Amino acid sequence: MYMKRLIYFIVITLFICSCDKNDKDTSGSIYGIVSDKSTNELVAGVNVSLAPGGKSTVTGTDGSYNFLDLESGVYTILITKESYNPEKKEIAVADGKRMEGHFQIERIPAILTIDKEALDFGENTDLNTLSFSIVNRGYQTLKWSIEQNCSWVKEIKPANGTLEHSITETVTVVIDRDKL
Repeated sequence: MYMKRLIYFIVITLFICSCDKNDKDTSGSIYGIVSDKSTNELVAGVNVSLAPGGKSTVTGTDGSYNFLDLESGVYTILITKESYNPEKKEIAVADGKRMEGHFQIERIPAILTIDKEALDFGENTDLNTLSFSIVNRGYQTLKWSIEQNCSWVKEIKPANGTLEHSITETVTVVIDRDKL
């Protein structure tokens, strides 16, 4: 009985060992961490897109991202986040391989945006004051000033200032209609 069990065990073991293993991993993956180029801090909330395939994700609080179950081939990764320059790179993925795709992204310097392209005082003679807003969309403090070279502009307030990141300031323009 013991011998019969031993032979049975050996036959089963040989059968298992001799089987053709088709368990080869036929997919790969890409993982990486996104950090700030100037501070080396990890950057959360970065949009990470993969082409071809159209997959996308967002980095976690630790700056990491991951794309799983990718077919072999060359992929382009595009990294975007507001206030940062976009970055992209190509990574070749092979079956069963986990490919590394770390990025260091660079902040955009101070950027001044204005909410109006023009101030239209129109024909209404009672209208002599209009305003617009400016915003610093960059990451550095922005010093700004408005130079006036029109005799009909009576006052700009404030005419200069300093804006921190993401701060909005309203600028008022007063005109003298008699000088138009």
